[in-house]
Order: sequence, then structure tokens, then C-alpha cells
Amino acid sequence: MGVVRVYTVCDDSRYMVVRNVPALGCSYDLMSLFTTYGYGEVEECKPLDAEDCEEFTDVFWLKFRLISNARFAKRKLDESVFLGNRLQISYAPEFESHSDTKDKLETRRKDVLSRTNSQKAKNASQVTKSDSFFPQRSLEREKEYQFHRRNAPITQFHLTRSILRHFNESNG
Repeated sequence: MGVVRVYTVCDDSRYMVVRNVPALGCSYDLMSLFTTYGYGEVEECKPLDAEDCEEFTDVFWLKFRLISNARFAKRKLDESVFLGNRLQISYAPEFESHSDTKDKLETRRKDVLSRTNSQKAKNASQVTKSDSFFPQRSLEREKEYQFHRRNAPITQFHLTRSILRHFNESNG
């Protein structure tokens, strides 16, 4: 069974750190890898000299224009082989500004609303379609509902209310 890692909206970012890049002066090749294969526009790519790394490897910092592009690139390229080394890609939300975080959360909120509204519309259209094709069916549903409503068992609440009304009428 595989390992499952859960990310929240706060974990992902348009900023990424790419580790285990061969120290061959291949920043241009790395930038090409991320931009030419449809992973989206990379605004910046620069080495992170202060980061600890294995001997003969480099660490790079990338800034994507869109967070969706960064997600796609991470999903496709993490653990992929680049010039003989297996890349280790991680999100770097610690590089986000306040406005970056605000934009990310607002975008996520809109995505969730869009998905839930489209699901509601889809469900509503399915009900409407089935009832409009079969108008008799909706009439039958209404009759069935009314029948069950009239013939529903008496609950404790209804019984108590009925007894109190009878008591008030006989004493009042």
C-alpha cells in the first residue's frame, strides 16, 4: 500500500524548491524543463546557495506565474530523473508575501464555490430533466408524499399536543 500525503491550501504555493539538481551549471536546462513541456510560465529561477545540499548538486528556487501551473509541475516532475539525478521538488510557501497568500486563499475559495455550484446545478438539472420528460412521475411523487404525510404514525409530540388541546377544551 502506498503512502498518502495530505496537503492543505496553505501547503502548496507558486514558489518551489528543486533539490538534487546536478551541479553542472544547468540552470538554463532546468528552466527549459519547466517551461517547454507545458508546465506553465516560470517568472524566476535562481540558485539557493544558502541551502544545504548533497555534494555535486544544487538547489534552485522557482516562482511560477500561476499556482495551478506549480501544482501541475510538481505532480509531473517530482521524483523524475533530470540529467541523471532524481529531482526532489517541494512547495515553498515561506517565500510568499501577504498578498500572495491572500490571492491563493481567494482563488481556492472561488474554485470550491465553483465546484459546489456546478454540482448543485448538475443535480438540479437531472431532477428537472426526469420530471419534465415524465410529468406524470412528478404528480405521482406528490400524491405519494401526501399519502404518507396523512398516514404517518402519530408521534409523541402530536399525541401530547392533541391531549393538551382536548384537556383545554373540556376545562375551558
